[in-house]
Amino acid sequence: HMPLSLLPSPVSEARVAQGERLNVLFADLLMRISHRPEWLFDQLRDVTDDYTLHLIAIARKVTQSPLYQPIIMGLLRSDYMIDEHDPSTLLQIELNTISCSFLGVEEKLTQLHQFLLSADEAISAPLCDFMGVSAEQLRRYAQHPGFNQTLQNACRELAAAVRVYNEQYGVSDTAILIVNQEHENNNVDQFMLSLHLMQAYHIPCVWQTHGQLRASMVCEAGRLRVQGKEIAVVYYRSAYTPADYPSEAEWAVREQVELSRAIKVSAW
Repeated sequence: HMPLSLLPSPVSEARVAQGERLNVLFADLLMRISHRPEWLFDQLRDVTDDYTLHLIAIARKVTQSPLYQPIIMGLLRSDYMIDEHDPSTLLQIELNTISCSFLGVEEKLTQLHQFLLSADEAISAPLCDFMGVSAEQLRRYAQHPGFNQTLQNACRELAAAVRVYNEQYGVSDTAILIVNQEHENNNVDQFMLSLHLMQAYHIPCVWQTHGQLRASMVCEAGRLRVQGKEIAVVYYRSAYTPADYPSEAEWAVREQVELSRAIKVSAW
C-alpha cells in the first residue's frame, strides 16, 4: 500500500509560484539540450559506466538515422524540499525526465485533503492552528477546483503529441506505448493515466515490458507497431535503471524503439 498523509503540508504561495517559474526554465533548458546532442555527447565524453554508454551509443545512432524523429515531448517532475530554517529557498532534490510517477495518485490525494479540510466546519479552527494557516487560506485551498491537475495536464499533452504525430504522417487510429517494468507494483497510478486518455481523448494505451516487446514489436521503415497498433508516442515508465537492462536483448529493444519515428517521452 502507498503511504499517504491525512493533511497537506502548508507551502507558501510565493514558494509555489517560484517552483512554477523554475519549472518553465528547467523545461526550456532540457529541450535545448535535447536538440543539441553533440554538445551533450561532449559533456559525457568521460563517462565509463555501462548503462550511460549504452544510452549514448543509441542516441548517436538515432540522431544520424534518416528516420530521426526530431519532435520530443517532455513530461518532467522537479522535486524540491524547503529548509525549515530558511523557508524562502527551494532546494532541488532531482529533476525527473523519464518515468514521472504518481500523476494520478497525487491528484486524488489533493481531492482527499480538500474533502477532509472542508467536511466539518467545527474542526476548521483547530486545523488552522495545527497547520499554521489562516481560515481564509484553508478555505481557498479546500475550494480550489484546479489546484492539482497533474493527471489531466499530462494526459492533455500526451494527447497533443499523438495529434502532432498523426498530422505529421497523415495517419489515425494510433496508440500510446507505455513501457513498464517487470513485476510493476505501481499499476493503480499508471492505469489512471490510461483511463483518462481513453475517456477524455479516446486514445488507447498499449502496456509492454522490454521482454514483451521482443515478441510483440514490429518496426518497418520507422513505423512502430505493437499488438497490431501503430504507436504514435512512447512513454517510458521504466528504463531509468540498469536493472531494466539485464542483457543485450533489452538494449536491442530500446534501440529499435528509439530508432522508430514515434515521438518519445523523453528522448534521453
